Amino acid sequence: MNELVMIKASKLRPHPDNPRKELGDLSELTDSIRQQGILQNLTVVPDTQMSAEGEGYLIVIGHRRYAAGVEAGIEEFPCRIAEMSHQNQVATMLCENLQRRELTVYEQAQGFQMMLDLGVSVSELSDKTGFAPSTIYHRLNIAKLDKDIVQGTQFNLSDYIELEKIDDIERRNQILANYNERTIGAAIANAYREQETKKKVKRIKEKLEEAGLKHRRASFWDSDVDWKIHTYIDMNNDIDDIDRKKLSACEFYHIDQYGNLLIYNIKEKSSDESKQDEKTKKEAELTDCAGKCLKELDAILHKTVTDVEDFKAQALKQEKKMPQKETNAFITEALFIIAVCADDLHTIESRTFDPETYGIEEPDWAFGEYAKYLISMREALNEAITQTPIGYIYEMLILILKHNKDMVRCKNAPACALRESETMLYKSNVTIFEMIIQLLESIGFTTSKDTKDLLSEKHKAFNIIEKLRKEYEEL
Repeated sequence: MNELVMIKASKLRPHPDNPRKELGDLSELTDSIRQQGILQNLTVVPDTQMSAEGEGYLIVIGHRRYAAGVEAGIEEFPCRIAEMSHQNQVATMLCENLQRRELTVYEQAQGFQMMLDLGVSVSELSDKTGFAPSTIYHRLNIAKLDKDIVQGTQFNLSDYIELEKIDDIERRNQILANYNERTIGAAIANAYREQETKKKVKRIKEKLEEAGLKHRRASFWDSDVDWKIHTYIDMNNDIDDIDRKKLSACEFYHIDQYGNLLIYNIKEKSSDESKQDEKTKKEAELTDCAGKCLKELDAILHKTVTDVEDFKAQALKQEKKMPQKETNAFITEALFIIAVCADDLHTIESRTFDPETYGIEEPDWAFGEYAKYLISMREALNEAITQTPIGYIYEMLILILKHNKDMVRCKNAPACALRESETMLYKSNVTIFEMIIQLLESIGFTTSKDTKDLLSEKHKAFNIIEKLRKEYEEL
């Protein structure tokens, strides 16, 4: 069908596979159409997906004219209805836009990729568009990149061609996203150098392992490397540059962070070195045993806090069953402990424990005066207990336990536990822990034997550590 027909604008729609996604500024074309009307027809094909209400058409040529005409108020457009395959539709739109140089580089790339997906070969595409096969291949590489990143940058075609040196598409996208037109050249060069070094390292590793060498970490200053039988080369050389006699005499290889390759043997150890190795091994065994003991003690402290949390849940349910006098005594002593430990509770507002809150003057820190201050604080707290929820009291006690749990044991490193000169527990933190446990015991809490043994340093773990210390000293 070659004759022109007038088709209503409502029955036309842009072709969804049009390579050109951005139509640009239509204002001048819109003004021209308002004054002169549509001077050139559109080329359309039947729209197979149009609603059953009537015929519809896809625009193959004339997308800008259609958009500007709609903006100008045109209700009908002169059209030539063509019969062509989907492949020819895409090819026609691609060539039309390429001839007018109206496609961005990325739109060209997408158009070429679309044609290949439809079964057109690069050779055929070259014949249809007039682009050299090499240019088409370059555009196809651009089509592999992230659309949003490409459209948000302003790089030259030469930059995209240079970027093809990088094998990993995601790495290409990262370079495009993180560098500008002034720095992208250096970024590509660095990425390419890194990529090629990794490839060379992989090839050399494969050849070394084929030759029977095993990987073992080593450095230039390691005392066990036999410098009489070794070779040290950089990655600018290849495996063929290595002395074959040394290669056959070596057992191990290592490639350092700078890409340098060390091929070496381990030198035979003297009797003194062997003894030192045995000592080091024994120290490691003792340290490992001490570490297990410390973990056991930590587990007991953790379990103690968990038991207190469980007891709190039960105690709150039974609050009314406790005589008022006992309740008051419990709260008074608890608030006293909280006040003493206020400096450790960084998560609690300091104002809660400010002496002025209870009408007490700041203490005179001279000897003997602080004890009087504590008595005054305890009396003031006794008056305030009726206004303090008991649940809050439990929470404060648990916070203090958790804080002290991590500070009861002095040494976190197992090796430190083997030094007899250093104590195992901080007495001040043990005292706080014991004060809370004893207070809770007064209202029914049951302290486990492990906890009691730990706080008194009678737990079996202490005996084991003491034996380990003696063995450690004898090394």
